[in-house]
Amino acid sequence: MRIYTVHERPRLGPEGDELTFVKEGFAWRAFLAPPVWAIHHGLWAVLVLVVVVSALLWLAASALNLGGAVTASVVVALQLLFGCHANDLRRLILARRDFRRVASVAAENVPAAEARFLTAAPVARHQEPAYEPVIGYP
Repeated sequence: MRIYTVHERPRLGPEGDELTFVKEGFAWRAFLAPPVWAIHHGLWAVLVLVVVVSALLWLAASALNLGGAVTASVVVALQLLFGCHANDLRRLILARRDFRRVASVAAENVPAAEARFLTAAPVARHQEPAYEPVIGYP
């Protein structure tokens, strides 16, 4: 079972609040294709950072005449680091976009997390507990 953090941006209007669910842990898609992952989530600053770091890495590798194995090892290490911290970057950017973290939900996937959160939403949204319980986790 996975843990998802629930982020909410209140809206004034008939469309209601905007909810985003972010998985805790390693982001495989961010590890395998960082630019595609950043575009998919609309993280433009992260996309620029990934492209700039990649370009600088390839320039440094060619200037230092590093072998292909060394360059590939560094690329894999950087992608591993990015995969480990990608969801944390996403949470940070959501907080800067006026989203607030309202709950954590334990579920098998995002649709199950949404269903579990929305059935417990009155409790999760309107109380400010001293600690944050995980919805659906014993």
